[in-house]
Amino acid sequence: MKNFYTQSFWFWVTSKIIIILLLLISILSILGESNGRMGSAELGVNFLAFIEAILLIITVIQDFTTKANIIKLVSGALMVLFGMALFGVLLTVSKGGQSSIYALGYPLSLWMMLIGLFDLLRVKRSV
Repeated sequence: MKNFYTQSFWFWVTSKIIIILLLLISILSILGESNGRMGSAELGVNFLAFIEAILLIITVIQDFTTKANIIKLVSGALMVLFGMALFGVLLTVSKGGQSSIYALGYPLSLWMMLIGLFDLLRVKRSV
């Protein structure tokens, strides 16, 4: 598995950058629309998403250096948990058959889990 991640290193670094952008856009969108009426659960999720975005930014910087430390492990574990949580939420929300758009969330959750595994394995750039 580590060999697969090493061979596709740039894809996973680009994926992390895309996830960072998606997280930041989502956070800003939710904060902009809430007008101070955000519940504690929403605030907690946005706070965790912001922390994950910061951790991902740090790990992207570390991907270009040879250092790999505990931040990659924390970021990877959080990303795997976020992916699993998204998958679980989609399973419960989509049971009513409300929309077929929920089917797009399943590949996203898998993608998030694979990015987390990339960080957990602490794959380094092959020179």
